Amino acid sequence: MSPSPTTTPTNDDVSSAPAHVHAHAHDVSVVTADALPATLHAGTFLADLRQQLEMHPTSEYVSTTAAPWAVYDKLVKLIDELRLEGTLRSLRLSYFSDVLLVEYMPTASHEQGHAGLINLITATVYCDMGLAGHRLLSSFTSLGSTRYTDQQRGLEGDSAIALNDYACDGPTLVIECGGSQSYPSLHRKGMAWFGFSNVQVVILVNLQRNTQRKTVTVEIFQRLAPAAIANVKSAAAQLKATAGTQQEKQTAEYRIAEAAIGAEILMTLGFSSNDFSQITTDLLIPYSGLFGNNIPTWAPGGRYWTVSASDVVRWAAGLINVM
Repeated sequence: MSPSPTTTPTNDDVSSAPAHVHAHAHDVSVVTADALPATLHAGTFLADLRQQLEMHPTSEYVSTTAAPWAVYDKLVKLIDELRLEGTLRSLRLSYFSDVLLVEYMPTASHEQGHAGLINLITATVYCDMGLAGHRLLSSFTSLGSTRYTDQQRGLEGDSAIALNDYACDGPTLVIECGGSQSYPSLHRKGMAWFGFSNVQVVILVNLQRNTQRKTVTVEIFQRLAPAAIANVKSAAAQLKATAGTQQEKQTAEYRIAEAAIGAEILMTLGFSSNDFSQITTDLLIPYSGLFGNNIPTWAPGGRYWTVSASDVVRWAAGLINVM
């Protein structure tokens, strides 16, 4: 499937924060490995994190850029120790492309955004396949926010699943939900999952609100077959060449970045608190998101499970209600 010209959501962030902790993805700070031990032992990083979240109560995350792997590695160890002590629970760390992302105390809408959607997907599979669906779901493991690392990236998903036999290799389907963080940050984290070879499908749920309306945007990305990468790259380049507005150019850049890592956008669905009446498109979940490359002979024909538009609208309406 060629890259879709569908407009990609954006939202900008501004912040003020302590020197080495920033609340939003557009801020830049340099964290050196040499300076880190004293910072961590003094608890300054975590203290500044809490201060930042008190200053911006609606923030769900902070980030730093130009952070070396050593920073992430040491911070993970510290936070794991605090979790074992019972002094710290609701903190999630991710590292990709030299960005350290810290997500803290998820909101009700954030939790419903990913957990509600993964439940809807698995319920659809169960209903569509009957006894075979029961057999399928019983062979899956919910990986939740299990951490996966490979010395280039360290990621903790919001919701993730994998076949039991392959769970040790990482999830096949991951859902990432973002609200206060910028769309570029959410997109970068989502695409970083494709750096793990087992991941076949990534779903991004982008939550936004202002004084006029609340919106939920769902994007589904799938891993490309090697033979299709060149054609998708070419289509993405053509999309950029013909882009007119700034938003079209930005969307083209996303399609180029996706193709560069061997992924493509399958579909986008948008929901607004102002009008749900025009949503008639079903949500398509590629088989590869549940089976990976090991689709069993008893799987139904076709390539996708279909989550009905009416079911997705009910999920989105409930989500908007708690935003």
